[in-house]
Amino acid sequence: MEEAKRLIFQLGVKVVNNVHANMIFFLLRIDHCNAAYSNGFSAADVKYRVIRESDDRHARILSYNFTDLFIDGMKLLSDVENNDGSQEKLQLHERNAMLRLYNFFENLGERESETRPK
Repeated sequence: MEEAKRLIFQLGVKVVNNVHANMIFFLLRIDHCNAAYSNGFSAADVKYRVIRESDDRHARILSYNFTDLFIDGMKLLSDVENNDGSQEKLQLHERNAMLRLYNFFENLGERESETRPK
C-alpha cells in the first residue's frame, strides 16, 4: 500500500479499536416498521420493545458488549495493527475483510459528500 493510504487505514483501525470500549447493543423486538415501503427517511417509522430476561417489566434488559459480538473481527484488527499493517499471514477470508475495510476508509469522504444535502 502507498504510505498515505496505509496511514489512513491504520488510523481507521485505531478508531474502530477505540470505539468499541463502551459500546453496548441492546436486543430489540421490532413489532412494526415501514422499511419495506417507499417512504422518505424522515417518514421512517419503527415500533419496538426491548427484550428482557423474563416477561416481568422490571427484568434486566438483554444486552451484549461490542467485543462479545465482534470478537473475531476485533482480534483480526488487533493482529494486523500489531504487525504494522502486514497482511501476509492472513487467510484469504481475512484478507478480503481487511480489503473491504480499507476500501471503506479510503472512500469515506466520497460517501459523506454524496449524502450531504446540496
